Amino acid sequence: MAEEYFPVFIQPVYSYSLNWNGYNLVFREDIPIAESLFFPLGEEWAAFASIPDFRFFFSLNPDWLRRGMPGMPFPAHQVVFILQPGQVLDGDLMARCEEMETQGFRFAVISDADSLLSHSKVASIAVLSAAEAKEKIPAGVWKLKQNDIKLFVTGINSKELFKWCADKQFAFHTFASLDGFRNPKDHQQGSSKPSLMKLLTLVSQDAENHEIELALRQEPKLSFDLLRLVNSASMGMHARVSSFSHALTILGRRQLQRWLQLLVFAHQKEGESGPCILMQRAAARGRLMELLTESATQSPSLEFQEQAFMVGIFSLLDILMNMPMAEILKILLLADSLDAALSRREGTLGEMLKLVESAENLDFDSAAQQMSKLKVAPEAFCLAQASALNWTHQINIAE
Repeated sequence: MAEEYFPVFIQPVYSYSLNWNGYNLVFREDIPIAESLFFPLGEEWAAFASIPDFRFFFSLNPDWLRRGMPGMPFPAHQVVFILQPGQVLDGDLMARCEEMETQGFRFAVISDADSLLSHSKVASIAVLSAAEAKEKIPAGVWKLKQNDIKLFVTGINSKELFKWCADKQFAFHTFASLDGFRNPKDHQQGSSKPSLMKLLTLVSQDAENHEIELALRQEPKLSFDLLRLVNSASMGMHARVSSFSHALTILGRRQLQRWLQLLVFAHQKEGESGPCILMQRAAARGRLMELLTESATQSPSLEFQEQAFMVGIFSLLDILMNMPMAEILKILLLADSLDAALSRREGTLGEMLKLVESAENLDFDSAAQQMSKLKVAPEAFCLAQASALNWTHQINIAE
């Protein structure tokens, strides 16, 4: 596979309270991130410069230090370079890192507690995979806290592991597959599964506004969640929406359907309070799918963009509803192209969804194949991820 098709993956980083407190840029060690991406990424994420505790994580490319650091568009104190275990043994490299530390840059190392404390003079964050977390962390947690070293746990794939990490107030977390976030008791808080499925069916079949309004009036919690969403800062409206009828009037059909698609995820919380990870993932998928239409097709129609958004959102319905996707699609009766994308990952929409899923799974080879098929340039994919995450972050989904 040609090197130019290897992408950069961007992950939101979460605090122990499930708020975003950073972005993690993941790329193959042998193909470092193109420095030409720094400036457009800086423009996309300019608003985060005003959030003091927000961090941008990059794997450290030693060539940057040898040639002189690229022009980072982020404040130095927000940049964290991640060191590989062997790099902390490189005396010249560590001396340069110590110099950069005086300029405000921060460092993390992929390591367990003992080796981090033994070998690194500059790293203030230990990075461990979710698979290693429970095995390697317990014995060294107290040492880390005594030395003011924070924990960054990557690839969390279950509620139980996140709760374990959150209880210890680890600072940074990223999530892999959300399949482990299914509710084994199939419990829908405040609303029945039939009600949610009815709403989804109405939206997917482009029902009349009065039919959707009638369905929402029977579910006060759903109506409340809709108004909370459309009143979010991301809408950019001067007047607050005061009723569902008002929302129907000012939103327009396209925006109404978009918010209704997100609504069902807002309604399903991961816990008693705090943001909903599932909704954030669904929103990011939908927006990224929509943005990819500009690269994957020539002059995409508005209808195709909306279909892409819907496929991204609906691709997580099986986790939300704790039902096989095949059963959900029998109820929704979607158009053939959407059904093929969601059930078999077929067609252009299916290929786009496979690319998005590969990125979430940090599967470089699969993502490169999909990008080649779709003729999506790696730079375009990276910036589309950044834009999709920025859009998702602007949605006020916290209670």
